Amino acid sequence: MPPTIAEAPGYPSLAGPAPPYDGVPPRTPEGTPLFYRLAPPILSVQNILLKKGHQGHTAVCPHRICRRSMQRVLQVVAFVACFAVASSVSNGVIGLDKYTFDKIVGKERPVLVRFDQDYSYGDENDAFEYAAKNATSSEVLVASVGISEWGEKENQDLADRFGVKKEDWPMYIFFPKGSKEGVTFSGNKKDTYAILQFIRKQGVWVGLPGCNEKLDELASQFMSSKDKRADIIKQAEKFLADIKDDRERTAAKFYIAAMRKIEEKGDSFVETETQRLKSMLDKATLKKNKKDEFQTRLNVLSSFSL
Repeated sequence: MPPTIAEAPGYPSLAGPAPPYDGVPPRTPEGTPLFYRLAPPILSVQNILLKKGHQGHTAVCPHRICRRSMQRVLQVVAFVACFAVASSVSNGVIGLDKYTFDKIVGKERPVLVRFDQDYSYGDENDAFEYAAKNATSSEVLVASVGISEWGEKENQDLADRFGVKKEDWPMYIFFPKGSKEGVTFSGNKKDTYAILQFIRKQGVWVGLPGCNEKLDELASQFMSSKDKRADIIKQAEKFLADIKDDRERTAAKFYIAAMRKIEEKGDSFVETETQRLKSMLDKATLKKNKKDEFQTRLNVLSSFSL
């Protein structure tokens, strides 16, 4: 009695290990592609049924073919899953879990940590990712803890540790250098600049568009040393004279203009002008170049209120 399934002459063997893949799909003697490299479908068994007259070939157990097929499928699924996990964290963001959290947080660098669902999306995620990219020039690290509600509920223990509830997602907590006592962000989670301002208010410089670290330092001194304001304006003007880039010069002029307005109208100018610019930015008819200009002015003004 002939075997029901065997290796017909000229067909690749399924009994041993798969040969190295050279980039060219294997084919049958008739020229039909034989896609058995990853997961041979059960129907492909029909292609190797022993035809009448083919005798003396070693029979292959159909259960073994099914097992090998399933092994190949699981290998592919595992590869795709690993790729998906690696892609769940965006550029500039460190993925943390219960094994790595304490190796990063509370060490040599301040860290802003987001606690959110495993795969974040939407306006809040976009704002966070943009903030992370802007923070790359700073000493602060930006990290994310993905929390899973299903299966093993990954990182739920970290969420419990810091009192993060599902209704709080996403929650942003800033951890100063050398500390695991965090400060929770309570601002607009869809506003990139609000997130960056939050970091700046923790004493870590982050460059907002249009801002300059040296001029930010002078702005802070200007607000805290009223008796030295005239001298600080001269320092800012001298610094401006050395700037070659036109865009940076324009932004630097905003610092000096703000200083002069504060001298003229008092410290309350910062708040009133901030509210005016925010109301202008809310206008749907505002052209992009004006929107960028107002946002730069708003960013510069924020340096006077830290």
